[in-house]
Amino acid sequence: MNRIKAAVMPDEDDDADEAKLYELIDDLELMEPALDHVEAILQGVAESSPRAHFGDPGPLVHYIERFSGNGYEEALFKVSKARPTSHFLWMLGRLTAVEDDHAGEALEIIRGYAAHPGTHDDLRDRVAEYLPDRT
Repeated sequence: MNRIKAAVMPDEDDDADEAKLYELIDDLELMEPALDHVEAILQGVAESSPRAHFGDPGPLVHYIERFSGNGYEEALFKVSKARPTSHFLWMLGRLTAVEDDHAGEALEIIRGYAAHPGTHDDLRDRVAEYLPDRT
């Protein structure tokens, strides 16, 4: 989504303008919420700077997590395997905190970030924070 990429402010250490993200979610609320929106949001995150910060958790995550158990996890796994980002690491970490079928896969993707050639050094350093065995 171009609006997600446009919200990231390189001159502000890649923080996103959350007001723009809330406007995007407000616009999505006017339509029928759909998994297609989730996939587009995740793609927008993937196409942004790997260090981009979209909030804690921020409007995008609040919107996405409405689809818990209805496919967002699989969409997150697919895109996060291909493109390690700080926000994906954080979202995957949230999934590891919930004891369900998705926690194990999220943990494996996080472990994979340590060896992924596309993982930035600062992100690689943060991976250990999300591993229960710190390996």
